Amino acid sequence: MMILMNRSILRTVSLLFSFCFILAVGQAQEVQEKQMSLVVKKTATWCPNCGSWGWEWFKDLINETEDQAFCIALHSTSSDLKPPNDLDGALLAQFSGNGGFPTFFVNGVAGSSLSGLMTAVSEAAELSPVAGIGMLTGFQEEDITVQGRVEFFQPYQGEIFVGYYIIEDSLVHSQSAQGSNAVHRNVLLNAIEGNPFGNSMTVDVQAGESLIFPGVQSFPSLAIDRSYILGVIWTYANGKYTYLNSWMEPIANGPISALSPSDVLAGSQLFPNPVPAGTSLQLVLPNELTGQIDMRILHLDGRIIQRMSCTIQDHQVRVSVPASLVTGSYFLRVTQGDATHTFPMSVTQ
Repeated sequence: MMILMNRSILRTVSLLFSFCFILAVGQAQEVQEKQMSLVVKKTATWCPNCGSWGWEWFKDLINETEDQAFCIALHSTSSDLKPPNDLDGALLAQFSGNGGFPTFFVNGVAGSSLSGLMTAVSEAAELSPVAGIGMLTGFQEEDITVQGRVEFFQPYQGEIFVGYYIIEDSLVHSQSAQGSNAVHRNVLLNAIEGNPFGNSMTVDVQAGESLIFPGVQSFPSLAIDRSYILGVIWTYANGKYTYLNSWMEPIANGPISALSPSDVLAGSQLFPNPVPAGTSLQLVLPNELTGQIDMRILHLDGRIIQRMSCTIQDHQVRVSVPASLVTGSYFLRVTQGDATHTFPMSVTQ
């Protein structure tokens, strides 16, 4: 899946690769071997029930499942807080038992009682996770940056998606049955990639292997002191997205700074990918990188196809892809000083 975009609005990367492309990432992105649930409240600011018994249910779920679930308010229909691009409709269409307002879902399945929702969360917490996600976050010059690492705890084969969602807590806005200054908890504002389910990878992995998913989006009105990134791993098969696991981190003010010198290039983004032979790729680099950067296009066996040296301009460089390359999989190795990172790249005709 590939998205072409204006850098001032949205930058993202879609990496489609199998086992030979799995990349290890730095220790800063710790991944908890823990099965977390995703509790979604389908709600609306005009809905009286959402502001009465639904309000209390949501508050209890947040308080009682804190170490087992992430509870998110997803505003829908004509709600004042409805996210853009029909994000709510796309997500809710994949959930089962979709009802009126409010409806509560645990891992995509609706529940009809508060006790039933609590039980579903408790039962999920007993499961051994297939995979987990850890994230580094940053906010600088109106850009939210995320670097996520997905680690597998069990063998897995198939297509996965990783979506990053901007969450704002304690958002003051009107709510039916609560008044004009209601304090809304954990409101889903937008998806970073613009795609409701994020970006995809087709994988065939063993336990202990990991891969990265970066993402960047401009969001000038961010309330940094109460904003979070929710990272969700979805599986996809037979036209259906299914929840796998998630994690949530506060958005740190400033660039992602926890990367060691050997990992700082891992926060770069490469697109389009796949890329037609004879055209060029754009490599968007972390803001702190300036000056010259060296690049090599490699065969999968490590043989060098092309060497390049470019000057970073506006935090990015362009990479020319030889017209002679046949359709297939390759690597782009990027080096600056002591920092080196290898990106998978796919070439088409």
